[in-house]
Amino acid sequence: MARTKMSTNRPTRPFLAPGLFLLAACGGEPATPATVRDSAGVTIVENQAPRQPVYRVLDSTPVLEIGGSGEGHDEFSRINGLAWLADGGVVVADGALQELRIFNADGGWRATAGRKGGGPGEFEGLGGIDALTDGTLRAFDSQHRRFSTFSGDGSFMGEMALEPGGPQYLQLISRLPDGRALFRAADVFGAGEAQSGITRRPSIVVLFDSAGVPGDTVGKFPGSEALVQVSGEGRSFTMNVMTLPLGRNTTMVVAGDRLVVAPSDDYQLQIHRLDGSLERLIRRPVARRPITDADLERYLQDMADRGSRDFVDRMRKPIMEAPRPEAMPAYGKVLVGPDSQLWVGDFTPPGVNGPERWSVFDVGGQWLGEVEMPARFRPYRITADRVLGVWLDSDDVPFVRAYRFRER
Repeated sequence: MARTKMSTNRPTRPFLAPGLFLLAACGGEPATPATVRDSAGVTIVENQAPRQPVYRVLDSTPVLEIGGSGEGHDEFSRINGLAWLADGGVVVADGALQELRIFNADGGWRATAGRKGGGPGEFEGLGGIDALTDGTLRAFDSQHRRFSTFSGDGSFMGEMALEPGGPQYLQLISRLPDGRALFRAADVFGAGEAQSGITRRPSIVVLFDSAGVPGDTVGKFPGSEALVQVSGEGRSFTMNVMTLPLGRNTTMVVAGDRLVVAPSDDYQLQIHRLDGSLERLIRRPVARRPITDADLERYLQDMADRGSRDFVDRMRKPIMEAPRPEAMPAYGKVLVGPDSQLWVGDFTPPGVNGPERWSVFDVGGQWLGEVEMPARFRPYRITADRVLGVWLDSDDVPFVRAYRFRER
């Protein structure tokens, strides 16, 4: 059911630990300032503590909720992306049905764009979506290597295919305001290279120009750890590859005209210019706990609950016997907020559904403070006054929700 809920002026209980909230309200001692130094032309920002424990507080009641009406338009199978429209509406990319669903600012369904297929305006690898300031929508299809453009009412307007060349299996990082686009691609196995065990192939980042022509490689960065199981040989050769449970991975986002590379090995955000050169490192201390058998069992159970039981049964023994990472990843998702802020979520293991803390850094790398997101809510877009994301109910059914920040 599409519902719009307006906040009232009554006090609401914040999603924050009371001690943290009181400390912020009472002022407390000023935080230890960050240490900024230069090393061979690279600025290193060492944050010891946030400027204030609580940076912003979200209202407890969502101002927008889309889902659950039983009418089909707001029932989602797998949400691949969300974006705000210029008029306040929302566009949702459904990865299972390969379509875009467009909703008005009050949550009412407006139109559906695209469908599964290879023709104009159709998708087979629907990925990144953007809503432009002129009201149009743009979506990337990794399978067909093309951008498709739609009007705000869902009408197909045209497409731009990427020119041949460069790496295959592209994942869109971001399209820049000038029309260029940054993509990442895995460094795939060559013939005869695959061996059973744990591997971490690099991710290759390539900048395409506004006409879709591949340019220079921006750089090679650590990819995700994977568990490979090879059996047989010749025509009977088989290979199973899965992301190593709780393994190291790398998030990439674009903030302004900079590429942010965030390997989860340590709490360190790398800020690169688009020529690949390293400009800044942003660090903060974090406690990382060891991974236990119970953590792996919870991970496997979560995969099985989401429909991968056969694969889990086949891979359980290799997973439990494989060398495990030394500790949990240093952080989870990284998003770009207003004014090129970096919002970094604490790592939450699969199967754990409590509220998530997010650390906020300004464009210079200063740790501004923390924000606590509601339980079972994953943010996708952050603006100056609200957060748009996906909330899962107790049956893991996805709803689109928006929360507004409380006035200071």
